[in-house]
Amino acid sequence: MTQSATIQLLEARVNQLRSQQTAQVSTALIDAINDLALAQAEHCATCETIEPLLQESFDLAGSIQYIDGQVKSLITQSWRYVLLGEPERGMPAATYAIELAQTHASIRQEAIARYATSLVQAEIGSMAHSLENQLTALTLVQELGDGMREADYRTAIGVQYVRLAQYDQAREQLIQAVAVYRAINSRNLPVALNHLAMVHLYQNHFGVARQCVDEAMLLVDVSWTRMRAILLHTLGEICMHMAGAHAEQAQASFQQALALHEHGGVDDAANRADIILSWSQLLSKQGQVAQAIQMLQQLADETRSQQHKPILARVLSAIYCTYKQAGQFEKALVYHGQVYALQAELEAESSERQVRTLYIMHETREARRAAELMRLKTVVLEQMVRERTRDLERTQMEMLQRLAMAVETRDVVTGNHVVRVGDLSAKIAEHLGVVPEMVNHIRLAARLHDLGKIGIPDSILMKQGKLSAEEYNLMKSHTVKGATMLANSPMSLFRVAEEIALTHHERWDGRGYPHQIKGEDIPITGRIVAVADAYDAMTSERSYKCALPIAEAIAEIIRCSGGQFDPTVVQAFLKIIAPELDIAGLIRTSVRSVQPAKPTPQESTITRVAVAWPQTTTQSTTWSVPLRTVSEPVYTASVSVVLR
Repeated sequence: MTQSATIQLLEARVNQLRSQQTAQVSTALIDAINDLALAQAEHCATCETIEPLLQESFDLAGSIQYIDGQVKSLITQSWRYVLLGEPERGMPAATYAIELAQTHASIRQEAIARYATSLVQAEIGSMAHSLENQLTALTLVQELGDGMREADYRTAIGVQYVRLAQYDQAREQLIQAVAVYRAINSRNLPVALNHLAMVHLYQNHFGVARQCVDEAMLLVDVSWTRMRAILLHTLGEICMHMAGAHAEQAQASFQQALALHEHGGVDDAANRADIILSWSQLLSKQGQVAQAIQMLQQLADETRSQQHKPILARVLSAIYCTYKQAGQFEKALVYHGQVYALQAELEAESSERQVRTLYIMHETREARRAAELMRLKTVVLEQMVRERTRDLERTQMEMLQRLAMAVETRDVVTGNHVVRVGDLSAKIAEHLGVVPEMVNHIRLAARLHDLGKIGIPDSILMKQGKLSAEEYNLMKSHTVKGATMLANSPMSLFRVAEEIALTHHERWDGRGYPHQIKGEDIPITGRIVAVADAYDAMTSERSYKCALPIAEAIAEIIRCSGGQFDPTVVQAFLKIIAPELDIAGLIRTSVRSVQPAKPTPQESTITRVAVAWPQTTTQSTTWSVPLRTVSEPVYTASVSVVLR
């Protein structure tokens, strides 16, 4: 039966149940609506009727405390976003399904929700969290004695272990899944046998792998063309790697598998690409390099036009390897560059997707909690409202920390940089008289000042040496990227983080980026973080530079006061740093002369101090900046220091 026919039958079923509906809501109606929404999503994920159907089923299930219906509605919602290519948007619904099941102490629904969440996490690329949820789901169904789900979950766990190249663990899970499927005579047995065959192939157990796939071929239904295509591809892979005269059988298997795609109605782009990649590898081994390259280039053109980037990366990598093995190194080098660029792009997209997932989950959770707080204000005691508010604040802080960690993991060397910048920014803000609540916001939000670097390729971020003009322009875009990720949040913490991300590279004199604003038009948060970020960057070792001595870094901050930095912020910075680093002591040990200077209208009693910093060279600059502004005489240091 076609997908369209299935949808028509489900629509008729829903209409029939609606016409029979009485005052008591029917669980059958809720299940039918959920089934219809899922069928429509799998047929066309952009269908406008899906969202209203899911909302209807969720509300109806909630009205009669039908937890199964609510969980299924949420899972369908999350999977719809996977089908739309936006799995990160499906995570809030999936995690809410887990919370709902736990609230109602439904072990079965929690297992189902955790398994569904693991599939969404796998699509995002969060394999460790995906495996964790699958293992938890397996434990739950074992408690229930649900053999069918246990075998399904063990099969999925085995596949995850294969992706992580943990083949012994994968084999153990798949062997147990096969045993359960055999015991209950399940239609899914060929699926588990195919995965088990691939594990044995990876471990060079060719004979056992062949036995698994032969058994699966005997069991699979003739009408299940997609599974037959997958099994034929696996058989071809095994024959290609076996010693002896198996090449002809491998080629015949690949041809039959591809024929099912071309003429048997199989629609699976990933499996089709796998077949062609394996066939081209066989041709290359047989010395038919030109034919292999032609096949791969045709596949590359198809995947490029269809925007299948992960598949395209594999195809380009196969072309590179084929040219390299054939000794055509110049052509191989061209494709190596394309592979490198595409992989960098995919890594950046994956990182950005994971950050966006955290942000969406946070926003959804906070909106849900805010709505709950509004309800509680009318029905519960004030103490309960205060407890929920504290919980909301803790969640807000936790999610902000997780976003900061997503940035830190890009570069281990600068991992603690964001924490130090946040702490120093808070101290400066406190010294400037900023209210305590905003000081704490700045401490945490400043850690996200370089969040936009998630979208900058590692090839630029970690580059040794000077960036090109094009690379530098791309690097500068991290301010706008970061602000965009944090934009439109109702939470004050994220609004501060957005402001800092956008403005921390603006300059007091208006020559910064991205918008060249100047003076007090730059938010005070951006002006504070600009100083803290610059100081910590100068005194920290990076992949492209050594750490500056502290004295030189402080001198550089002073030199840039009134140009790059807000002079008031610089003054506050110096008062914060002086007690910790004994700047006054450094100055006293380097004083060459003390000369009275003509007072200005603003500085009626000023003594000027000429200071020679250690290790100066002929390349130097001298300037004057007030170092103290208390009631005693104000001092200004004239400093000579190497400028980098």
